[in-house]
Amino acid sequence: MFVNARVATLVVIEGLVDKKEIFSKELFGLIALLIRTKNKSIALARELAQKHAAISRGAYTTDAAVREKIADEMSLAATPVSFNLVGGIYMNQNAAFSDFHVTGGDPSGNASFTNPEYVTKRFTWVGHREPVKA
Repeated sequence: MFVNARVATLVVIEGLVDKKEIFSKELFGLIALLIRTKNKSIALARELAQKHAAISRGAYTTDAAVREKIADEMSLAATPVSFNLVGGIYMNQNAAFSDFHVTGGDPSGNASFTNPEYVTKRFTWVGHREPVKA
């Protein structure tokens, strides 16, 4: 029925822990990267967000101390985190103002529909979200 339809399937890539040059650049498409680390995942996520920017992160944990560590580290990288969500992650979930894109704290979120002077780190606000427990 749709002979000219373009179809894309998800690609899952595993085993890149020593290949930062691959997973630290922008990749287009339906791509999931599984990067196994030992006690350095949070530091790696922060490093990549600070160096290359990140609009948002998703994190899943049942450990309150780990949750706080992730929140603290990603706040320092000006990257909001959605914790333990089972639905969509909204990319502009923490926009400080209706005409301000993302947090304003890193290169991926420093655009505004107002004049350029409005985009300044003093307006940076990073918030995290987590579902309310029933």
